[in-house]
Amino acid sequence: MDGDSEQAADAWGSFSYDPKEDVVRLTALPVAAPFQEVLGYTLDDPGTGSVVATLHWEKLAVPFTVEVDPKRVVVDSLRQQLRGLGRFFWQPWVQAAAWCAANDTNLEEGAEWAQRSIAINENFTNLRVKATLLEKLGDAPNAAQLRRRSFELAAEPDINAYGYQLLGEGKIDSAIVVFQKNVKDHPGSWNTYDSLGEAYAKKGDKRRAIEQYTKARALTRDPAQQQRIAGILAGLK
Repeated sequence: MDGDSEQAADAWGSFSYDPKEDVVRLTALPVAAPFQEVLGYTLDDPGTGSVVATLHWEKLAVPFTVEVDPKRVVVDSLRQQLRGLGRFFWQPWVQAAAWCAANDTNLEEGAEWAQRSIAINENFTNLRVKATLLEKLGDAPNAAQLRRRSFELAAEPDINAYGYQLLGEGKIDSAIVVFQKNVKDHPGSWNTYDSLGEAYAKKGDKRRAIEQYTKARALTRDPAQQQRIAGILAGLK
């Protein structure tokens, strides 16, 4: 059975059918199926890059497999989005670059997008994303230089978020180093001690965890945080 998809979606039946307007043509084998009066389609057996589409009508079903390259689809979509209003802001560029880094695809293009973000507003986030992309591309020296620069620009929340990212990746010792820097740079912030205490607790170093949590509880003026930290300390002792 030959099938086609017409660009003239408002055409009635096959009376005005023109093969030149076909979008796609395929050959499929119909199979017997329960009666269905109204034409319908189902999508079955979805996979990472494919799905079985089935046309149902009367006593026949026509299954055919549709395959796509998910990464290519996303990158094409990102390119289109970056042609719009978002191109004038740093966030969309770095978000697109970060997606490329996380999915190990279009790394050179991702690095270019990260640079576009940096050109608009150089900050901790876009410098680190570009550093990750350069490292994946084999440019370790420039990646290290960008990371050093990112720490020069980082605010307390930036460092804290990065530390938790490392914790989430299971890099506890690296997270501790990052949280220690935050404590050193922001000694009056209870949250820096709280985060460092959490990292020590994850490492199993109860003594240092208790020490940091105790400092955090002494610095915070928020009763809810004081109560939360007191509960953590009770569990560590």
